[in-house]
Amino acid sequence: MRLIASSLLLTGSLFLLGACVSLTLAGKKVKEASSEDLVSQCTRLGEVEAPSSLTALNDSRTILKNKAGALGGNAIYITDFIIGSARANVYRC
Repeated sequence: MRLIASSLLLTGSLFLLGACVSLTLAGKKVKEASSEDLVSQCTRLGEVEAPSSLTALNDSRTILKNKAGALGGNAIYITDFIIGSARANVYRC
């Protein structure tokens, strides 16, 4: 019983932590491309990944934009999103 209560408390804490992600100044400058064609003329800077925890899609997008902004990018194209884990290519356009 104590193990179950601890597990529920930990899970609830992870949900709350995931909801506290906010955009950095650099992340605010990053736009999400809805199609890979929209970034085909841009310079690809690399790939970023949001942690595969209990984060929601919006939190994952925020994490991806923050990481892309830190790399000097201003656009991302999400290539993979599965149960909270997300990956995106980073571009400078």
